[in-house]
Amino acid sequence: MRLASPVTSCEDRGVLRFALLVLAIAAVSTGCGGGESPVDLASGDPAAGKQIFATQGCVHCHTFAAAGSIRNAGPNLDEVAKRYPAEFILESITNPSAYIEKGSGGTIGGSEEYRVPMPPSGPNAPNAENVITEKDLADLVAFIESGGGR
Repeated sequence: MRLASPVTSCEDRGVLRFALLVLAIAAVSTGCGGGESPVDLASGDPAAGKQIFATQGCVHCHTFAAAGSIRNAGPNLDEVAKRYPAEFILESITNPSAYIEKGSGGTIGGSEEYRVPMPPSGPNAPNAENVITEKDLADLVAFIESGGGR
């Protein structure tokens, strides 16, 4: 059996560097959200999500009839639930700056960005008070999604 010869030419080294770069980018992308979401949205329990909505303080910024909240610092979640799928709602909770809804006073579709961006929540949230489990995320998304009358 013959072993491969060592890389000696500049062209061979360039190809090797390129291949290693592609592999490195693929590895980083997979570890940074490049794959499927680990949150099983189908397992969400809206009743448990209502409790999480209250304990996480969502009621302090959002209007959401199902929670009895009438705040307007953030988007009206009754409207969000009608317009957006569960995956978008999940992304908005875990990475709120991925898409900033425009509106004012709790409206959706306005011309101004909301003044106070929401901090990220989830298993890897930067603030301890916003760390919640994947199951809690699924429950919270189920609660929000169910409140939109779908």
